[in-house]
Amino acid sequence: MSRSLITAALSDWVSGVTDRQVVFESVHRMGPRPNRRSCSITFGVTPIGHHETTFEDIDPPPAIPDPDVIESSKTNQVLLLSMNLLGGRDTREDMGRLRGSMGLSRWHDLLWVAGLGFSRVSDFRDLSDIVLNEPESRHQADWEFIAREEITDDIPSIEKVTITNAGTGSSFTVEA
Repeated sequence: MSRSLITAALSDWVSGVTDRQVVFESVHRMGPRPNRRSCSITFGVTPIGHHETTFEDIDPPPAIPDPDVIESSKTNQVLLLSMNLLGGRDTREDMGRLRGSMGLSRWHDLLWVAGLGFSRVSDFRDLSDIVLNEPESRHQADWEFIAREEITDDIPSIEKVTITNAGTGSSFTVEA
């Protein structure tokens, strides 16, 4: 699961459905306020359920002297987003459009390619307020996506080891 792939997919989804600027914020450092209709997103990832690690011996062609082992690690994870839509008069409607877009293949597939499957969204919270002496429409919701992360690694194996006794000079070879 690539963070850059996920943020790009989420940004394309939100801006494509709502025509809003998307800003990803750190939980510890909030970014500057955008000057137009925007969406701010903070998210975290939590591993859940079973973690599976497998090893597979690769039988090389005869020309390759050392066979390799492929290690695969698979983990299910929950991605929790806190999403705020700010500015304009249609923040609640845009939040509803985002929820409805999960049923459309265009947006579902975009997120699926990034490794995300939609799980649920909370009720929308109206956080509208007066900002700089002007009313500002703002709605917030928590979104949950399920992600499956799979990492593979090619581990070179050693076919044969020769051990030499430094005192006697004798040696022997161990082969796999």
